[in-house]
Amino acid sequence: MHYPLGQLIYWLFVPILIFTILLMFIFYPGQDPSTMAHIYAGLWEMYARPYTKCGPFLLGSLLGYYIFCTNIQLSSLKSKLILSSSIVLAVATVYGILPEYWHPDQGNTLYNVLYTALFRTVFSAAIAFAIAALVLRKERVNVPLIWTVLARLTFNAYLLHMPMIYIFNNVQFLQNATTPYELLAIMPFVATLSFLAAFVFYVFVESPIGRISNVLLKSVF
Repeated sequence: MHYPLGQLIYWLFVPILIFTILLMFIFYPGQDPSTMAHIYAGLWEMYARPYTKCGPFLLGSLLGYYIFCTNIQLSSLKSKLILSSSIVLAVATVYGILPEYWHPDQGNTLYNVLYTALFRTVFSAAIAFAIAALVLRKERVNVPLIWTVLARLTFNAYLLHMPMIYIFNNVQFLQNATTPYELLAIMPFVATLSFLAAFVFYVFVESPIGRISNVLLKSVF
């Protein structure tokens, strides 16, 4: 499961950084507070309901079961092709929301309905294929421990991303920003705060629960 450091940087860190910066250029200026409150209420309604996460959860469970049961090993070329395709699909899914920003008053069109219903599952499928492309690859080499640490912190930052978003919504500067460049300037601070929160969450919540789950699974299976 381990790959050269330079290869990991090229295939994972650099694309993620680039697309994170590009994502800041998707913004919707000129909104009044009442409209924004309505938008955030709708977001909370979607995130609060468990069935909005069923697709990604099932795909993740199936991926773990498949990796556990299969002996398939991918060549370097196949692994790179699958990983590249997964990254393209993930980016396309993120930017697929743009028509809703460009035409906010078009209502419940077929595209909007399908995108809202499927984008989480499609995005999780892209992540699943990327994981499979790396885990099932033939070549194995050691990498620095820092990558394991970053992987765990990133996962915990994901678990905390909605509470962090609601906290940042109360930062007036972020609400008044009219260009992506203002967001770029504050991004290091936001990222640092998010990963500090992720570290605390990992130490006191995710890691203890993971250890307990591991013991329970071993006793069952």
